[in-house]
Amino acid sequence: MAGPASSMSGTETSAQQAPDPAPVFREGFCDEDKRPLVLWATILASAMGFIDGAVVPIALPSIRLSLDTSLAQAQWFSTAYFLTLASFNLLGGALGDRFGLGRLLRAALLFFVMASLGCAFASSAMDLIVMRALQGLGAAVLTAGSLATLSRAYPKEERGAAIGLWAAASAGATAIGPIAGGLALTYGGDEVWRWIFAINLPFGLVSFYLLRRADLSDDARSGARLDWLGAALITLGLLLLTWGLGADAGEGRVNLGVLGLSAFVILAFMFQQRLAKAPILPLRLFAARAFRVANLFSLVFYGMITSVFFFLPVLLIDVWREPAINVSAVFAPLAIFMGALSGPVGRLSDRIGPRPLLAIGALSIGFGALGLALATPSYAIWSQILPAMTLFGIGMALAVGPLSATVMKSIDDDLSGTASGANNTVSRVGGMLAIAGLTTVTTVVYRAAGGQKAFGATSEDIKHISASFVTFQTLCFIASALAIVAALVAWIGLPSRQKAKTT
Repeated sequence: MAGPASSMSGTETSAQQAPDPAPVFREGFCDEDKRPLVLWATILASAMGFIDGAVVPIALPSIRLSLDTSLAQAQWFSTAYFLTLASFNLLGGALGDRFGLGRLLRAALLFFVMASLGCAFASSAMDLIVMRALQGLGAAVLTAGSLATLSRAYPKEERGAAIGLWAAASAGATAIGPIAGGLALTYGGDEVWRWIFAINLPFGLVSFYLLRRADLSDDARSGARLDWLGAALITLGLLLLTWGLGADAGEGRVNLGVLGLSAFVILAFMFQQRLAKAPILPLRLFAARAFRVANLFSLVFYGMITSVFFFLPVLLIDVWREPAINVSAVFAPLAIFMGALSGPVGRLSDRIGPRPLLAIGALSIGFGALGLALATPSYAIWSQILPAMTLFGIGMALAVGPLSATVMKSIDDDLSGTASGANNTVSRVGGMLAIAGLTTVTTVVYRAAGGQKAFGATSEDIKHISASFVTFQTLCFIASALAIVAALVAWIGLPSRQKAKTT
């Protein structure tokens, strides 16, 4: 499930990022006449995350105004979510085996809904950060559980159609969510952002009810091993890494001591994974060259996307003073091109291989970032920002599907679920590190450009506006440089045609 993990601010940006679980249909798991209940339950569960993920970046200026937070504090609204999502995503599959998929999915739904309500009622920045971290924990389990449940309920000959419908509905939520959220944010007042989270209550309860009606035959295995130590180490390592990059973002510096400690903990995690009997990240996955290259591409690619998507609404709403509905509309090409081109691009990738599509997709996004940089002083949202975002949509359509296919084809079927989860995690980490690190960059560049407040502050002062323009343009140039790196990684690292699976 791409679900909560997929958003315009990072990662998962479309249903095409979802794990592609191995054929695990089990007779008796779900009665044939109740399979549609499972399908619609997983669609609703996905919709919660897609709507949240698509609208939260656009709502960020309203949230900051409501809770009186700086941009450096606000970056943790996304970072905390990605942290727990990335850290526990790998453990989610094992949890399903241990406690039973149906039972786990219902519990995750309730947990995610309660965390969403906590976000809706947050009275301070710290409240929202904590609730977003808990939301990410619930999303990690939903991510691993939803498509696994769908795959276990449908036999192989029916599974493709079911997953296709799930993906189409998810793409629809991705397209409609920002428009609906933009309308609410434009006309609903400063506190309407709370409803972005509160809307998860009816979605979650209906999904829970449908799963109960489906009466899934849980096949919990009390002896299934859970790598809690691995999950704790990677969580601590990523927390220290993002803390070292972003905790002092408001001062324009990184904490080298914390970064060094994070490196030590991440190395300890890798050593522990070699010794663990049931590791959450089997290191033998990385023996496959295509898998290593695809994950390096993912890290750079999603960092590149996030470096623009997180900060673009700040420029348009806080500096340009555009209504949120207009900002929502410029994100529409992402869903449109992802939906329209996913099938043709998949067939083309099978015919010519993923390498040229990944490289061209990354470069398309790089040109889109350059277009945004050129458009920054123009105040021309429809004639300049929208065309640039169209290049982003085309680039993502070209790259996301072939990237997932590359990951899955590089690894034997018995490890496909783990491999997909690992790639999903790497994508989240790329977005998380981009937000944390580039928030520090914005402070440095803004001050160097003569700004007297902070990037993202609301002010009519010409020095502030000029410095904000320079800051955002710098972010776009960084994104363009990352696009070149991603294209080179794909072109140099992958063969012209992908060979057989290997481990």
